[in-house]
Amino acid sequence: MGADGGSINKSSNLKLHVERTSNDYKARDDNLLEFSLESRWECCKISNLPLRLPIVSDYLGNLYNKESVLEWLLCKDKDTKYDPKLRNEIKHIRKIHDIIELNNLVEVKSKDKNNRTVKIKCKYGDEIFGDKLKTSFVYCVKCGDVVPKESLHLNLSGTNECKCPVCNEIVAPSNDIIVLNPTSQLDIQNLTDRYNKLCHGNLYHDGTKSKKRKKSSSITTTKKQKTSKV
Repeated sequence: MGADGGSINKSSNLKLHVERTSNDYKARDDNLLEFSLESRWECCKISNLPLRLPIVSDYLGNLYNKESVLEWLLCKDKDTKYDPKLRNEIKHIRKIHDIIELNNLVEVKSKDKNNRTVKIKCKYGDEIFGDKLKTSFVYCVKCGDVVPKESLHLNLSGTNECKCPVCNEIVAPSNDIIVLNPTSQLDIQNLTDRYNKLCHGNLYHDGTKSKKRKKSSSITTTKKQKTSKV
């Protein structure tokens, strides 16, 4: 019994079983990542409740229910009513001018196997928020209209300007166009750079001027190192 090679076969089978199990877990992790990305298109970042009109967005393209943002702004005891991690992520929302109310959206009902759910749809086209993450959406700061990103390329009016395909508002792509739920590091960096410029100019996300806005509220990607005298 001891020299028939049975123990080696069992070890080999065990190794294959472990490897297959590990691959299964890797697939599950990918599914969790995909679910996390889709949830950003379906749930409010503050309340984690389903997105319902009216919907607003900040400088970084995050989506919120307007009601949740108003509750955040009016709350006098944020330290006890909001999770520390969430407070840090939305601390830049200090005024109503730090968000833009999104237009050109509609709620649609979609039937699934168990119940009826509500999705958010862009009126410009037939795309639904988070529909297998196929479409990138943007909005114009000046008008708040949400459109598919590709549609802006069809409305170019100059080298540095384009028109909103919904209302024909002339906008500057580098300053007036916000990518919703960006995943590209380049998009995130561009939005952060834009926000820092606004802060240094004492401007809010919606372009409103504020004399009281502190320049120190800008977002930095690297920490300044303090030098000590020797």
